[in-house]
Amino acid sequence: MAVLIFISFVLIALYYKFLFNQTIKKIQNISTQQGLMIFDAKYKSAFQMGSNISFLNELWSGNSIKDVSHIELRAELVEARKLFRYQLGYGFLSFLSVVVNGFIMA
Repeated sequence: MAVLIFISFVLIALYYKFLFNQTIKKIQNISTQQGLMIFDAKYKSAFQMGSNISFLNELWSGNSIKDVSHIELRAELVEARKLFRYQLGYGFLSFLSVVVNGFIMA
């Protein structure tokens, strides 16, 4: 039973990771086409954006999102923030399910 819970949390986290990556690609395309900076930085690729810790910190806090003037870009950033939080939340739940299972079995 615990294995099924763990696998389901991992699959949900991977699903949100996939959606997050798709949203990051949209954000990068919008910023490239419009010549916009995201959180005072220009990114050459979606991979560079997704692996930049300062971008992820700004996305997590959400304080800088309201400063973005482009409406479509702001909407995608809000969506990316939501997906990023879901992804990390379900990843944490999968870890927690292993820990709880360890305590139950001990």
